[in-house]
Amino acid sequence: MVKKANTRNSMIELLRILSMFIIVIHHYAVHGTYALAMNSGRKIGGGDKAYLILHFSGRIGVTVFVLIGAYFLSAKRFNFKRPISLLVITFFYSWALFLAFEVVHPELVHVVLNGSIWFKTLVPYVMPYSYWFVNAYIVMLLLMPVLNLILKNLTQRSLLLLVIFLFVINSILPSLAIIFPRIDFSASDLGYSTGGYFLFIYLLAGYLYRKNQVGFYHLSFQ
Repeated sequence: MVKKANTRNSMIELLRILSMFIIVIHHYAVHGTYALAMNSGRKIGGGDKAYLILHFSGRIGVTVFVLIGAYFLSAKRFNFKRPISLLVITFFYSWALFLAFEVVHPELVHVVLNGSIWFKTLVPYVMPYSYWFVNAYIVMLLLMPVLNLILKNLTQRSLLLLVIFLFVINSILPSLAIIFPRIDFSASDLGYSTGGYFLFIYLLAGYLYRKNQVGFYHLSFQ
């Protein structure tokens, strides 16, 4: 029996929590104080390998988290309250955390934000180095009507071909650019962007939902 997309499964929620945990430890590795051997001149050890695993696991955590959310969203109608709610929540916590650190550790806030404190707090969405995840997710939410039209009108075969093409653009080519840095091409020149990657995940999730052969639980855990 196929599970409905709007039925919350405890295993799916556990996977969502696990993906959030992976994202947290990724940030701990990236923004922590651990000195890589390649940067300190010492021999590569177990700590360096663990750091690299945590560093690259962040992309997996983000992908799984967005995929689960998009899977359920692809079966729903567009609601303008979703992006507005995300904007309000982000704005609130941006201000709340800023003010808290301004009181507890003001010198750290000034060093981190490098002089543009109030502007980055007041406008946390459009800065080049601001909340990239929130920006991309809001774009995905705003484009839900268009994405759902694509999911509704394309055949399963056409949708699969589109997903494969987007997978090449958003996963294969960026990976090749990292593995072979001497190759003179940029994945962004071929259409890759964070926002585009989220749109790809949404279409992939919609394809999995509309495939309608097995439930998401079975698809993910068997």
